Amino acid sequence: MLTSTKISARFDYVLLFAGWAIVNIILFQKFGIKIVNDSPRYLSYADEIIARGVFFQTHNQWYLSYALYLALLKSIGLGVGAMVIGQVLISGVAVFCIYRSGILLSVRVAGLWAAVSFLGWVKISQWNFYVLCESLLISFTAIAFYLLLRYYKTNKGLWLTLLVLLLTFFIKPTGLWIALAGLGFILSKPGNAPILFDRISPRILFLLLIVVGLVLINQMLRTFQMIETYATGETVYDTSTAAWLSESKRLIVSPPTDLFVPPEGQPLVRLVQFIFLNPFFFAKLFFAKLFLFGLHVKPFYSTLHNIWIAATLYPSYFLAVKGIKSISEKTIRIFLLIFIALNVLSIAFTTEDWDGRFLMPLLPVIFVLAGCGASKFLNRYFEKVK
Repeated sequence: MLTSTKISARFDYVLLFAGWAIVNIILFQKFGIKIVNDSPRYLSYADEIIARGVFFQTHNQWYLSYALYLALLKSIGLGVGAMVIGQVLISGVAVFCIYRSGILLSVRVAGLWAAVSFLGWVKISQWNFYVLCESLLISFTAIAFYLLLRYYKTNKGLWLTLLVLLLTFFIKPTGLWIALAGLGFILSKPGNAPILFDRISPRILFLLLIVVGLVLINQMLRTFQMIETYATGETVYDTSTAAWLSESKRLIVSPPTDLFVPPEGQPLVRLVQFIFLNPFFFAKLFFAKLFLFGLHVKPFYSTLHNIWIAATLYPSYFLAVKGIKSISEKTIRIFLLIFIALNVLSIAFTTEDWDGRFLMPLLPVIFVLAGCGASKFLNRYFEKVK
């Protein structure tokens, strides 16, 4: 039995490695190396880190981990080609972490389903070839998720898990969600709070975590023009400047003539003021962004593209719901729901993007949960066949 299990695991690893290699070779032939709008900003920050040492740069400080990754490779004489190769290799680690996460939460079938879904959704892997932080954020989120589950179930690798959470937090502002949810998850493990914070009750710890989260969000929003974007009625970033695109009008919620825009001040205070003084307009914006993000289909995508999204993503959502319900540990279910909610709400409060890339870091977790749900369906089917 043990030998059979080892052979099965070896077969799975070979299968996933082959799939990862094939997908990335095909995507490299299609995309090559992509230097786009934000790439020079990250490369410039990396150059300054090499020259001055590690420092926090206004706005770019929230992308410090990615700048450090670029700086490390540049400092040893490697260029953007090596940066892309590194992203591809790290994505390979993420594939195996997704597979292992499925096994930790359910069975082998769940892990395979999750990893194959991840590779099959090529829109995720395409970011490996962009000099942007998306690839590392997707991969590190998947790796952090696996490490959190492993630590919770086996009590192994606490400090590695904390390090990966910290690095993920500084890859991109939305890396904050796995860091916050993950810290809460770690503190929820029986016996952890007294070890990490002697004589502090769990309730106080979680309250402190929420306060820290709100402070960090407020600091991040200082360099983003969130309220000003609200005033334009944009549901997708920079829609108001895309007058040349016929679908752009369908992506704008017309603001009322008496729209109140709060004066300069603390970002979160301005947000609360805007919501209470423009409740109906805000609700329209909020739900429009929520549906665009979750449904993922866009009016400027081709019909075939939108059909493919609906045919693959929506069943994954359905299976993910089943997967969450199948998890027996209440703490894990709460952690998953908080992580998903934070990601979804962050877009509903800010903005969706043209290419839908903000959904990508959430999909590894969705696919793991879908694998758990699928394994339950398959078990029932085979039981009926018997």
